[in-house]
Amino acid sequence: MYYGEGMPWIKTGELNDSFVCKASESVTKLAVDECHLPISKPGDVLIAMYGATIGKLGICKINCVTNQACCSCTPYEYVDNQFLFYFLMAARPQIIQMAAGGAQPNISKEKILAFQFSFPKMQQQKMIVSKIEEIFSKLSWLYL
Repeated sequence: MYYGEGMPWIKTGELNDSFVCKASESVTKLAVDECHLPISKPGDVLIAMYGATIGKLGICKINCVTNQACCSCTPYEYVDNQFLFYFLMAARPQIIQMAAGGAQPNISKEKILAFQFSFPKMQQQKMIVSKIEEIFSKLSWLYL
């Protein structure tokens, strides 16, 4: 009734610090409607909030819904989504330190929203992203 053809359903295990282009499962329109699942849209930055995947990231390339262990961040018009993605990646150690709980530490959406940071003007954000991607492209041969 809730699982099947429909909206891609992203789980935190599918966040691999890259673009999110597909999901291994999907949920029906009934699930989205009855469970009030928020829809993430292309450009949103996803962050895992629980357990072993805490701090893992993704940038949506598709409309999708997520499980409760994932927070979807829609950047404001003055924050570039790729800049936010790289900023959160760099801040992962601080984000993990915010985690609380016993067997499965977690961060809450409230903690993510309260995580303050400064950001440069949009043009500078785009230049920073460009430089990071240029450096990553030069390092990619290390992973072959």
